[in-house]
This record gives sequence, structure tokens and C-alpha cells, in this order.
Amino acid sequence: MQDDLPKFAEEFGDYLRQMNKVQPSELPFAAEQAFPAIARWVQGYGEIEIGEQEGLGFVVAAFDDCGLVFEDNKAATLAEAMAALEQRLEEWFKVGATKR
Repeated sequence: MQDDLPKFAEEFGDYLRQMNKVQPSELPFAAEQAFPAIARWVQGYGEIEIGEQEGLGFVVAAFDDCGLVFEDNKAATLAEAMAALEQRLEEWFKVGATKR
């Protein structure tokens, strides 16, 4: 997993700079702005997992106390995976889901 972290950090930083034109020193704040639903999720509802499946692309998943809430393994890039997770969690919050 540690081998994957530098790649994730680099791609995530590239994505945020492209989307928000931010400097690396601004990334912690920009991440919450870029992905408000993901930030809300990890701050009070559960956890997420992000990884790359060799030869298959990226996978993201959201878990709560009861288990898997959402998983996407169709993304070719980290940016697509994060966007899919953000969109799904936004939908989850919109339907009025509450912490179980």
C-alpha cells in the first residue's frame, strides 16, 4: 500500500491543481472544497477506500458501520474514480440518509 501512496498523492495533487488551480500548500483546504460530500462522509459517516486494480483501473468504495455503501471499479483514472464517489455520496446525502 505504501508503494501506491506516492502515486495517489501525485495524481490527486495534479487533479486538484487542474480543477482548482491551487498550489500544493493549499491542498488540504482545496480537497474539502473539491470533494465536499467525500469530506462530509469521512468526517462523520464512515470511511473510504481508494486503490488501483492492476490492469483494470481505479476502485473507490465507501463504508459505514454496516458495511459497503458504494463501490465503483469502472474508472480509468483517479479523477474519474473520485468524481464517481463524490457524485454517489452527494446522492446519498440528498435522499435524506442519516447516520445508522
